[in-house]
Amino acid sequence: MPILAIDTSSQWCSVAIYFADGTHLSRHEKVGNKASQVLLTWIDELMHESQITWQDLQALAVSQGPGAFTGIRLGLGVAQGLAYAQQKPLIPIPSLDGMLAYELFIKGNQTLPTQSIHAMIDARMQQVYFASYQMGQDKTIHRDSSLQLIHLNDLHFNPQDIYFAYDLEEYIQEGVIEVPKIYQVSAPHALGIAYLASFKLGLEKFLPRDCQPLYIRDQVALSIAQRAIQK
Repeated sequence: MPILAIDTSSQWCSVAIYFADGTHLSRHEKVGNKASQVLLTWIDELMHESQITWQDLQALAVSQGPGAFTGIRLGLGVAQGLAYAQQKPLIPIPSLDGMLAYELFIKGNQTLPTQSIHAMIDARMQQVYFASYQMGQDKTIHRDSSLQLIHLNDLHFNPQDIYFAYDLEEYIQEGVIEVPKIYQVSAPHALGIAYLASFKLGLEKFLPRDCQPLYIRDQVALSIAQRAIQK
């Protein structure tokens, strides 16, 4: 039975349907702050294209963040509303996990099992959301530690590792950070969310009411005093 997944944690609006045999459909476009205008329409169109009904769905999955505060709330709100209405489980997946799963298992980026893999997303205010992973023998990824919020000055790259990053191009162009050779530009993606959710089915009930946002921090902008210190 298929999983419907949503990721609106970034400037990309991403919707996917993932089937147990690995086949999938998705729509993934950079829409900026217009995700609320297209999300429900895309879901309806994707389900029509895949020829499934709400009764056919085994579960829903959603990116819980970190990422854009408004986008996280939009995705969670829509996913919870649909899950409640259709009486389906709702599986929360961190956006960095989903981004990396898409790169490794859907796109098929080549990595060695012994390599350490890292995912980064711009968190604004000269910071990034950061997590480190290892490839698992079970065709999934295992995070080495909790998701972190790291200042750009504290980023240290290992030339032997591989890095996937979203929305750091401006920092690179300005020379704020120097990236290693093994560096890939990526973006949060609903297919990665759905892929990882397929491994969690049956592990617990995943009630919609328990699905909570993962912000990492509760500050969205620097204060006047903080901006003055950075100058």
